[in-house]
Order: sequence, then C-alpha cells, then structure tokens
Amino acid sequence: MMRSATVATEGAEIAYDVEGTGPVLLMIAGAGGDAPRYGPLAARLSDTYTIVRYDRRANSRSTGDPQQELDVAQQARDAVAILDAVGAGQAYVFGNSGGASIALRLTQDRPDRVAGLIIHEAPVITILPDATEWRAFVDEVEGIFRTQGLGPAMMRFAGSLRGFQHRLADPEKRVGEGAGGANMEHFMAREYRPITLFEPDLARIRASGVPVAALVGRASEDAYYVRSTQLVAEALRCPCYPISGHHVAFATDTALFANEFRPILDQLAQQSTANKEKYA
Repeated sequence: MMRSATVATEGAEIAYDVEGTGPVLLMIAGAGGDAPRYGPLAARLSDTYTIVRYDRRANSRSTGDPQQELDVAQQARDAVAILDAVGAGQAYVFGNSGGASIALRLTQDRPDRVAGLIIHEAPVITILPDATEWRAFVDEVEGIFRTQGLGPAMMRFAGSLRGFQHRLADPEKRVGEGAGGANMEHFMAREYRPITLFEPDLARIRASGVPVAALVGRASEDAYYVRSTQLVAEALRCPCYPISGHHVAFATDTALFANEFRPILDQLAQQSTANKEKYA
C-alpha cells in the first residue's frame, strides 16, 4: 500500500510517496519533476524494495518559489530531507536524465546517505568533447522558449533526442508527467539550463567508494546524454550497461526496463553489502 506525505525543507513542502518493503530505493525525476512518472516502475520493484519517489520542489504537489532558478545542491539537500523523513539512514538512488545529475550531486555531497547509485542517461554536457556546441544548443532552446513559448522550444529540444522524438513534440502529451505542461513550463523557465550545465565532481564521487552503475538505452544510439553517461562511467570506473529502450523507457516499456534494471540493482546492493562487511 502506498502512503503519501510531505516534508518541510528550505522554504518548500516536498511531497513524496512510499510503497513496498525492503531496502529503500529513492527515485529522482528529471524534466517534469514528479513522482507519477516512476509509478509503473515502482509497482514492479516494490516487492523487494521500499520505493520512495517525490515531486521535486515547485513541481506538481510540492511547493517552493517558482521564480527561483534550480540549485542542484539544494535539490540534493531536498533528497536528504526526504530520506530523513522516511527514516532511511542510507538508500539506493536511481535518477534518470536531470534526475541522474541531481543523484550525482547527492552522492558527491552526502555519500554517507547513498548505499549505491544508478544513473540513467545523465545529460552532463560539460564533459563532452563537443560541449561548446551543446552549450549553444541550450542557448538556442532557451531563446526559443523566451520568444516563442513552450511548444516551439519543446519541438527544438525534441530534435536532440533519439528513439522517441515524437513523444515530446506535443508538450501536452509527454510521458509520465502528472502535471502536464505546467511542470515543463517550469522546467524550461527555471531548470533546463542549470541541470544541463551542472558538472559533478567525479573524482570526489569516485573517492567516496559508493558503488555506481550507469545505464544507456540502445534505442538512444549516440545521443549526447548517452555519450556523457559513458564518460561519467569511465571517470567513475563503474560499469555502463546498455539496456533496451530509450530515454524514458522506464515509463513507456516498464516491464522490459524493470526486468533489466532489477538484476543491476540487486548486484549493486550485493556490492554495497560486501563493501560494508569489508570495512566493518
């Protein structure tokens, strides 16, 4: 049975959902920022994990200053506040897209709270060899949003995606967004640039000893977020698993995604347990 609650932190009420039994798995959303996008995946994992998913600040049920630019460090602190609220000293953490970037910052700042990390197609463009071109792309999309609005900006943004471009062409028909266009309006206005230009301290994350696994979808081909995830994995010296599907396969092809995700998560959990026993 799922239960919902809120936690007050840094001027916001963060809404979260909890379901299942077993070790805590915290799921962090990217663009769109809300818990429902992970609902189908949570249902398939909650037999052996306690799934915690939430609406990031100023998205859906969560409050917060809608005029504030996203602060990745604050987003990481919000995640810690949720872990505190559910009584989890540590949790496994899964983040997709911008949620993966936030998860990296959480691991960077509070490795003591992360038992293991799985990132799925993290758009860390700052480490790409063609980072200058992608920074220009961010400028272009943001400029279209400011002058023409959400729909045209999303159309241009969709041009950078692989395997599911048509799904984002209409901002009112995106996958996994309970609040529809309002969240994406907020994403483009306040979150897109800081999430995309975030650069994690990969040396610090590697030194923390937190077990990490990276995932990239085969249908995503050579998308910039695939290449950046591969570079992150190389820097962290962690495995990078090619899996079925695309950037939001966890929502559109949940059964297939879950079947491939679960053994990777279980293996990460075993590694985390072995590390604890080694240094106990």
